[in-house]
Amino acid sequence: MTRWKIWSRSGGRRAGEPDYYEEGVDLVRHGHYHEALISFRLSLKHQPRHAATLEQMAVVYTHIGLADEAVRAYAAALEERPAAPPPITGWHSFF
Repeated sequence: MTRWKIWSRSGGRRAGEPDYYEEGVDLVRHGHYHEALISFRLSLKHQPRHAATLEQMAVVYTHIGLADEAVRAYAAALEERPAAPPPITGWHSFF
C-alpha cells in the first residue's frame, strides 16, 4: 500500500506507523473498496472496536454488495457508540 499517511496524533500509535484508518478513507474516496477493507482491518488490529472504522467498513461492505457483513459492522459500531446516528452513506441500499 503506497498511500500510507503517518499518524502524528497520540492514540496508541508509535511515530512513523501508518494511519490505516485515514488510508482506508482515502482509498474509499477513490473507489478502491477492497483495498480500503484491508486498511480498515489493519486499523482494527491497532484499535479494536473503533466505531468510526467499523462504520466505514459497513459503508464499504454496502458498496460492494455484502449486506450481511454491512449489517454486522453497523451493529458493532452501534455497540461502541450507541448514541451516534448511522452514517448516511450506505443505508439507502437496505430499503
